Amino acid sequence: MDGSNVVWRGNDGDWEIFHYDTSSSTLTQITNEPAATAIFEDRNPAVDGTKVVWTAEYMAAPGTSEIYLCDLSLPQPWTPVPLTSYGPGVAGNDGAQVDDSSGYVVWYGKATPSPTSDQEIYLYDLSTSTFTNISNRPGVSDKNPQISGSLVVWQGIEVGTSGDEFEIFLYDITTGLTYQLTHNDTG
Repeated sequence: MDGSNVVWRGNDGDWEIFHYDTSSSTLTQITNEPAATAIFEDRNPAVDGTKVVWTAEYMAAPGTSEIYLCDLSLPQPWTPVPLTSYGPGVAGNDGAQVDDSSGYVVWYGKATPSPTSDQEIYLYDLSTSTFTNISNRPGVSDKNPQISGSLVVWQGIEVGTSGDEFEIFLYDITTGLTYQLTHNDTG
């Protein structure tokens, strides 16, 4: 929820994304695939300002998912826009968050469509329609990004001598610098 915008995942025969505007008491279904021919299972919506993002998992290939965006400031009917497209490069996308004021979306995904590849944090610039791997830490799973203005934080999971080490990282979009905020040595 952000301001008067509430979004959620609901089932109308298959999983879809819904929006409720508390200021006008208006309910709108953002995604709408007929259940019999549904290609995607929509989940994990997030809203900030007038931007909504979510994950759409390709049901014919579990683990293959894309990030979609809907701009609530545009006239209806709204047309969801894919920020990613299935194919070589990035797969297994999930956990999208948006910051409407800065014009960025973040999520985590696998650097290649291989189930053994690590997860990275991606930053999408709404003004240029480009995305960048901002974590770029091979062999480490980076997940659960959050964005506020020009700052992105996420959880990095590294294998330590005594088990998994969970660390917090911060990326400054303005400077392009990454900082490790915690140093949890389990070994």
